[in-house]
Amino acid sequence: MNNDYYAVLGISRKASQKEISQAYRRLARKYHPDLNKGNKEAESIFKQINEANEVLSDTENRNNYDTFGENWKNADELHRRERPFQGNNFTWGFSNVGGNRNSIQDIINRFNKTKANNAKPRKIEKTINITLLEAFTGTSRVINIGDAESSNERKIEVKIPPGVDNGSKIHVQDKHTTNFYLVTKISKMEDYKRIGNDLHTKIDLDLLDAIFGIEIELNIIGERILFTVPPETQNGTSFRLSGKGMPLLKSPDKRGNMYLSAHIRIPTALSKEEKELFLKLKSLRESKE
Repeated sequence: MNNDYYAVLGISRKASQKEISQAYRRLARKYHPDLNKGNKEAESIFKQINEANEVLSDTENRNNYDTFGENWKNADELHRRERPFQGNNFTWGFSNVGGNRNSIQDIINRFNKTKANNAKPRKIEKTINITLLEAFTGTSRVINIGDAESSNERKIEVKIPPGVDNGSKIHVQDKHTTNFYLVTKISKMEDYKRIGNDLHTKIDLDLLDAIFGIEIELNIIGERILFTVPPETQNGTSFRLSGKGMPLLKSPDKRGNMYLSAHIRIPTALSKEEKELFLKLKSLRESKE
């Protein structure tokens, strides 16, 4: 333990009480046990800081310390011993303060080195662009990793699992790097909207198909399926296809849902005969009301 209290607080021997107080508060915050749990060196420094402050912030104790150094606690006894030698040019020196003991700076340096060694390496992130289809099926990318300037750059293949979303982070598994992550950015796919693990799209229906119903083949992401549109389907009706959405990132064997929104097309460029039929249908509908 260093008994040079001025060195402990990092101040000069001419420091004012205000400077002593400021130094104490600054160091106490840095080495407080609550901020350095389990660190014995920080605990030792904190105790020295408190001891130094208790002595130097008290005028009488400080005077005794300035006079007798590490023997300041025995000031009364030393004063009595000093009196017989007054007039004989005998004085008590301060050269023994901290003699043959570890410097507080050495302890602080070791403490800072320990913190640096225990500090987590900085996380490195790199954004990659993939399509929605690639996010559905999973894919891979060959990326450069390492430092080109130090000739340590190398190429590695990274597998991107099914189900990733915008902002998903993929930890790059490499024996030389432990803190490298790829962040996915998924480009939009025409006709599809992704919300979480669900996919939304629309189906275009002719008016008569919406009226009478129809079986249609859908080419949705990943597969083709047959879907039966029920009769009298209204414009904007939403149909749910369970388990036809995006794979779940942590459970790729499970999937979200697909939602189909009916978009009914009104026929145009009608022939005379077609118009007559629609007018007849209109008349029949009105007669029922």
